Amino acid sequence: MFQTLLVNPLFNLLLLIYALLPGNDFGIAIIILTIIIRILLWPLLKKQLHSQKAMRQLQPEIAKIKAKAKGDKQKEGQMMLELYKERGIKPFGALGTTLIQLPILFALFYALQAIVKDGEIAARSYDFIQQFGVIKEVVDGSHEFLPHFLGFVDLSRTATGSAGFYLPAFVLSALTGFSQFLQSRQLLPKAEDRRRLRDVLRDAKEGKPAQSGDQAAMMSSSMGTFLPIFTFVISLQFPAALSLYWASSSFLATIQQKLILNQDVEEMEESVVVKTEDSSSPAKKSKSKKPASKAKSGPKRKGGK
Repeated sequence: MFQTLLVNPLFNLLLLIYALLPGNDFGIAIIILTIIIRILLWPLLKKQLHSQKAMRQLQPEIAKIKAKAKGDKQKEGQMMLELYKERGIKPFGALGTTLIQLPILFALFYALQAIVKDGEIAARSYDFIQQFGVIKEVVDGSHEFLPHFLGFVDLSRTATGSAGFYLPAFVLSALTGFSQFLQSRQLLPKAEDRRRLRDVLRDAKEGKPAQSGDQAAMMSSSMGTFLPIFTFVISLQFPAALSLYWASSSFLATIQQKLILNQDVEEMEESVVVKTEDSSSPAKKSKSKKPASKAKSGPKRKGGK
């Protein structure tokens, strides 16, 4: 089912883009496919970022709950559930959207692997895809499939391996690590919202409980450093096509995250303005009513006299 429902459709979509693209540049086809996938995943990414941001904003309230519970885990859990329900937050919402994206990423990995390394174009491509010019020639053997990018980068090669060092693939692996760094860095807590590891360890030594916000910030900071390095090292062993997809996807995710986060800031500013206007309007009405009440009281006194 995984191969039929995910791998093969992505495999054939990539071949279709490659066949229709002028010049049949496989690297450009990968970038176009990446853009399509990132657009389709936009609602999931938006939901994931909103969930992460909401959970981060709840950290002061969570700290108060922990202080009130005084170690009573059952009471703490009940109060946390009430807080989530009150704010309309699903604590595992971000995890759910991440799990939905993982099968797509694995499917793309297998699809690219099947094209550039295993040469399964004839075996996996749909019948109607085999009718397009260059794919038809590849299937009947009259044309050799060339997984090139910009005409000179061989996307089937790895940066290091039995064939030796390949500089273009190494550059793509470096871009993969750098793009992962940008994407991770963008989601780290602000400097004023996180404390140094030394301060957290000092509080722990003095017997003060570590706040969940501090723990999350420390974990995010560690992952923001470790994940790009891990991504770079592991991509050295993969065909350059995978590095190109990974780098393109991370750069596009960074742009999407920036747009979503900026939209959140604008919405928050608009809500603040609306609330300010709503809170000031009753005061204006009460001020406008005071002169009218005085005017009415005047004639009554005169009539009384």
